[in-house]
Amino acid sequence: MPIRDYSGYEGWLPRKFDWKVQQPAQKFIGVFPAPANTRKHKILFGGGEVIYKNLPRRSFIGAAGLAAGSSLLNWGSSWINPAFAAEATDVPSDVLSPVEVSGADAQAVFGELPGTKRMYVLPSGSGEFHVIGGFAMTRAARPADTGNVYELNFFTGRTGAVMPRHLHRGSHIALLVMGGEIELELDGMRHILMHGDFANIPPGTAHGWTMRSDRSKLAMYSMNDRVGNAFVAMGEPYTRADAPDEVRAVSADALALAAENGDFQLVPGEVTDEAVRVSNLELPLTAGAYVLADGGGERFGGNVFLAKNANTMGQFLFLMTEGGPGGGVPPHFHARHFENFLGIDGQTLGWAYGKTARLREGDYFQAPPRNLHSFRLADSYNRFAAFLSP
Repeated sequence: MPIRDYSGYEGWLPRKFDWKVQQPAQKFIGVFPAPANTRKHKILFGGGEVIYKNLPRRSFIGAAGLAAGSSLLNWGSSWINPAFAAEATDVPSDVLSPVEVSGADAQAVFGELPGTKRMYVLPSGSGEFHVIGGFAMTRAARPADTGNVYELNFFTGRTGAVMPRHLHRGSHIALLVMGGEIELELDGMRHILMHGDFANIPPGTAHGWTMRSDRSKLAMYSMNDRVGNAFVAMGEPYTRADAPDEVRAVSADALALAAENGDFQLVPGEVTDEAVRVSNLELPLTAGAYVLADGGGERFGGNVFLAKNANTMGQFLFLMTEGGPGGGVPPHFHARHFENFLGIDGQTLGWAYGKTARLREGDYFQAPPRNLHSFRLADSYNRFAAFLSP
């Protein structure tokens, strides 16, 4: 029987937690739910112990399933709050009784956008192309591909390409620089960002960017389905992911079309302060706009959180996973979360329902809820960005 969603949690269960553990602090591996007409679950620990606990199904999910759905691999000494064992009355039935997607619907789509909420693997430079002023925009995850949960768009541009200051009233944004040098104006300050730097942009936050080197590239994750529509309306269909040869300003008419068709509002004014190279390494404790230099964030073993629930009002988690060959997570699925991988350095071997997907820089892998997947780090040094939502 495959490990269910709860196997995403790989921390340690302390002895004081209310499980009948035969040895203290056994490492939790996975949970095998019993038939629906019983109230008993088989739980597997790293020491080979198999234990049983009579526990109502809703309480069990509250203690194990929800903790698993919000965590990832190798978290070290994590503790589960015993309060999670309280009766869970507001959990959807597909979380209480998750059923793995199987058959044709579980087969991953390779090399193209699926057009429906499916598991898929998209090579770098593939997707739907648009030209917007001096930028080429590549749509790598559209509302149709994500069930309207989020979008992923890549922007490439040559030196001098400018996206004017604007805001998104209802959409939270995460920016990750993939290459080159980019000047980001964020909430009244100007920052210089390079490869691996990150920005968290809550709704209503004024921001804009300027490419300061050729072949500059950023990845923009946006929540819900309105930001991509704005940028599509702003531009025109295009044939490639590479930046256009000519650096042109985005016209006033194009900006007006963006406001009419999506979540985009131009913000007049200018910040005159000098742009400063980002140096912040500390993840804030609360929501708000911030930037992080490459290597910054909150580290748990080989995982570095760049945005946690407290920073995104619970909408998504954003982290970097890095390490040498052999690290990874066995096949699993999440009852309610998308888990998506973007190659940054080295090579990550993704596993998509029986097929291998090799992820290098810019390659993208989407695993929707209840789709069986796994990954393993392959090269001497490897790193990928993981985006989990909701």
